[in-house]
Formats: sequence, structure tokens, C-alpha cells
Amino acid sequence: MGKKRPKVAYVVFQGRVPGIYDDWTQCEAQVNGHSGSVFQGYHTREEAVADWRDFQEEEARGTKRTLEETIDLTTNSSASADQTEKKQRTVANIDDPSSKDAEAPRPVESGSQDPPLMADPEMIEDEGEGVQLTAEQKAVVDLALVGHNIFLTGAAGSGKTVTLKEIIRKLQARHKSHESKGLPNVHIVAPTGIAALPLNGRTTYSFAGWKPDSLQKPMKELLQRIRATTVEAVKRLKVLIIEEVSMVESQFLERLNRLFQHILFSNLPFGGKQVIFVGDFHQLPPVKPFQFCMECGEPMSNRGWKYSCKAEIPAYQHACQKAKFDVGDKWAFKAQVWADLKLRHVKLEQIHRQKDTNFQDVLNKIRNGLPLEDHEWEELERTKELPPNTFAVRLMSRINMVNQFNEIELAKLSTEERSWTAFDTCVKKSYEDSDKFPPRSTAIAAKIKEFKDGLKDHSFQTELTLKIGAKVVLLHNLNPKLGLVNGSQGEVVKFSDAEGWKTKEISQWKSMRAKDFTGRNGYFVPVVKFSNGRCHSIPPIIHDATKVDGKDRYLVSRSQIPLTLGWALSIHKSQGMSLQYAEVSSRDIFEPGQLYVGVSRVSTLEGLVVTGFQRQMLGLDEEVTRFYNETTWEKLDV
Repeated sequence: MGKKRPKVAYVVFQGRVPGIYDDWTQCEAQVNGHSGSVFQGYHTREEAVADWRDFQEEEARGTKRTLEETIDLTTNSSASADQTEKKQRTVANIDDPSSKDAEAPRPVESGSQDPPLMADPEMIEDEGEGVQLTAEQKAVVDLALVGHNIFLTGAAGSGKTVTLKEIIRKLQARHKSHESKGLPNVHIVAPTGIAALPLNGRTTYSFAGWKPDSLQKPMKELLQRIRATTVEAVKRLKVLIIEEVSMVESQFLERLNRLFQHILFSNLPFGGKQVIFVGDFHQLPPVKPFQFCMECGEPMSNRGWKYSCKAEIPAYQHACQKAKFDVGDKWAFKAQVWADLKLRHVKLEQIHRQKDTNFQDVLNKIRNGLPLEDHEWEELERTKELPPNTFAVRLMSRINMVNQFNEIELAKLSTEERSWTAFDTCVKKSYEDSDKFPPRSTAIAAKIKEFKDGLKDHSFQTELTLKIGAKVVLLHNLNPKLGLVNGSQGEVVKFSDAEGWKTKEISQWKSMRAKDFTGRNGYFVPVVKFSNGRCHSIPPIIHDATKVDGKDRYLVSRSQIPLTLGWALSIHKSQGMSLQYAEVSSRDIFEPGQLYVGVSRVSTLEGLVVTGFQRQMLGLDEEVTRFYNETTWEKLDV
């Protein structure tokens, strides 16, 4: 019998710190005592590196890969290398392709059975299903693929998000190459985490490597202290997409432009990169514009509707004297770089959410700040008779009011109560030897904490408490064919123990996260009766995204029941939802665009009630009106 070949490398697929290790001692430290550990020993380092890369690619694609296809050893015990060697012949002999094991590998024995995702297979949305676009939307996608800089807008319900997702999908496929090493060449950013996370994007601050306090520094200083990861991301990037651009201040857009120009040594707008803006300037505006002077970083003076820099710093005085703005200059389209980009301005005209043309006309009046006739107000304010077992969610302008209202309503119920805590995960997708020791290990730990902290803005709640009888809103497109979409309203009718339920086949990564979630929360899930009459259990959803920091890739996920209390929602959080029934108070509105965002969430006039009896709407910003009236809009060939 030949001498047994020694193992020269180990891959930890699941353990304390996944990655490649050079000896058993290092590997053992990552798996010993760690429940559900998954690792493999290799006779050559090349085999270990190849298998680890394959495993990462499988995870990134979200495709199912069974343990026996990936490894030949799983354990959650403290067995030694010699002891575990006896257990690990569970796959084909890689040295002898003709072996019997190659024909019928035995399944791997796992320390514990993977838990179900607790859902009927038909309930989970098929993420691979193609999107059916209109001719108008397809024309916009084609413009993006040609390489044009674009501003995509349209009324609420016109399909901006659907179109944007298809643009992202096709651009990512086009720009993916071997040279990119799997790192993204298309970046999606948004001014808020709520807008960025559903698109697997980042906030504008995070992408630039800034924090809100960073804007208190002169622009020259910001350009002298650019993070290496930001430099690499900008250089590698092919397309920058900014979602909810209406909330991006003009001076912030100029800062981003100067950042790109500095990194790329180019005077072209955004250094010559393709840029796509998406949003509706009739909706939510920038928050607290012109706080700090871009040139010197000092607070701007605000007198009435005018902003100016009064700082007397010799080094910046000449530039600061030009920092004078009217309140209407806050919009992104007022930035010089907007004109320099020579954007193709595209407006989606077809409304898909509301089918009633009279209702569409009323919404367009509100969107454009036009006065409504008395009979139109009466229709909005008229009390509507809702179908049995339905309710109107109250859309409110301030989040503290929303939370207080929901807590009061929940406290009124004396029924069974259950709670779920989200399980957040962030792991670096690959490890090198240098990652195990300072300063790299310290930097990686800090980045993992940063990405996990960013999940606080996720639409899935960190803590969710429900009672039987609680009104809820679905936060995920669970099954559009059955009407279970983001914004579906219903009522909790019971809690069911879902242990042992059949599940849809999922990736190993998501199976692990499901195990984490049930380990923390158990197997009970809420059963909700929706306003369309369907009654369904709601499983936890694992929402994950790849985050990039220079050459490093991290997989970040939140696992949670995708529900929120639905007696009230913030107008901001309702963006992107299609609600069946809603009540919007005109008295609570304090920003132009808020009333429009609220009322346009609802698909029919019979599902909407406007309360407050304050018929004087906040007028639309004159600059927005002028922009939409004077812009030359693209004539789509449909």
C-alpha cells in the first residue's frame, strides 16, 4: 500500500473565518467547536485555490451546490485530522477518475440537517424569471446599452424601477469580464439606504468614502484624502447609476463629479464615465440643502430663500464669493455637471399602477402643483366603503408619528404575540494569508462592522413583533402571480410551526442563513390573510448583496420575516409600493411632493381617502416646473 499523501492546504467553507489555510492547526482553530463547520483538505494548494474560487462563484450566482459536489468533509466536532480522515471519503477519488466512487458518490454526513425555509415552494418568487417590458421601457434600456448618459423620469407607477432593474441587469452582463475578476463594473448609488438596498447599491456617501461630516472639509482636502478603495472602484467602474436623484443636492452632485475627475485625471464630466440618473423631481426633495460651502467647508448662511458663504478664509475667499444660491438651486439639474453630461432626457408616459384615467388626471394635477376643482377634492375626501377584512394604511409624513401610531394599535390587541430578530451576516468572500494578521485583519473586521451597521436602513425590520389581528404590509415580492407583492396589505390570523415543511431548493449560502435565523427565532411563522382573500404563511427571506471595498468582496445579508406593522407607514418608506387602500392626511404634509408620493401609492380612487381637509396644497417648486416644461424630451421609437 502506497504512502498516504499529506494534506498541504485546507479550505474552510463555513467556520469562524472562511478561507484557505496552510495546515491543520490553522484550520482546526476555525472549525473546532463551531456548529455546522464545513471544510476540506487538499494534496496541493492549487486544488484548494481552484475549489475555493469555484465555491465563491457558485455562492455569488446563488445557484444550488450540494455539499457532496463541493467538499468531502463536514464536521461540527473537535476531531483531529487523523480521526476525520476516516470519515472524509464521501466523494469521488480525484486521483482516480475510474474509481467506483466517481460513479455514485455517497452523500456527505452533516452535523445537523439544513432547516427548511419554512414556505410552500410556490410561495417563493422565482428570481430568474424574465421581466416583461413595454416597448417604451425597452427603448430606454436600448439607450442605456448604447452608452448614452441618461436621465430617466416619469410619474409614479410608470415603471421606472422595473426599467432600471432591467438596465442594471443588462449592463452588468455586458461589462462583466475576466479582467474584472467578478468585481462590479456597474455601481448603483442612492441618497438613502432605503433606496439603495433594494437595488444592491450603496449610499452616495458610502460610495465616495465620505460621511455627512466630511462635507465640513474643503473640497481640496477631500480630494487629498481619498480612500484607496474609492480610487479603485472609480477606476474600475464603467457605469454609475444614481437612483432617487431628486433627493441629491446640486452641490453634492458637483462634489461627486470633482471626485471622479480628480481620480481619473480628466476634465470630462464624471471623468468620462457613463452616468444614468433616475427619479422624479415632483417627489421628495434634497434634505437640508446647502449646509456647507463646497470650497471651504464652512456653514452656509441662510437668509430667507438665499444661501451664501460668508467665511473669510484667504485661501478660499475668491471661490467662496461665488457660492451664492437660491433655494431653487438645490435640485440636481441645477448643477453645472448636469448640463455638461449632455444627458438624453427620457420620460415614461404610460401609467401602469392606475387604470382610471380620471384618477390619473387628478394625480397629474397634484404632481404638477395645479389646483384641484371642488368636486375632485370631494372625491378624494369622500369616505370609501372597503371590502370585508381590508383596511386603509395611514400614510404619514414623520416616522416618529408612524411608530407611535402602530405601537398604540398593537397594544390594543390582547392576542398571542410573537417576535423575530433579524439575523445579519457579513463575510469576506475570499481570504489570503495576509488577511489573518494585523493590519489587514483589523481593517477587514472594521469593514465587516461597517457593512453590517449599514443594514439598519434595510426595509426588513431589525426587530419585528406581531400579534394575531395585527394589520401588516408585505415588504417583498413574494409571489407576484398570487398577488403577494411589496405593499400587499393583510392581517395576521395565526402563527404556524413550520418545522419540516417542504421548501424550494436554495443555494447553500441561503440554507446556512436560514439555519442561523431559525436557530435564533425558531420555526414559527405568521400566517396572513391578504386583502385579495388569499391566506398564506410568510417565510423569512434572506436578502443578500455583494459589497465591494477595493479588491475585496463581501457578502452581506439580512434574514427576516418580510412584514411591517401596517396601521401606518411613512410616506418615504412607501415609495416604490403599490397599495390597495390608504389614508393620507393633507394636514401632515410639510414638503412639496409628499402629498403626491402618498396618494400615488394607491391603484384606484376607491382605495384612497385624503383626510385633514386642508385643500391648500404646497405649491410645486418653480424650478421643477420650468425644468420639465423647457427640457427637450427624447422621442422614443415605440
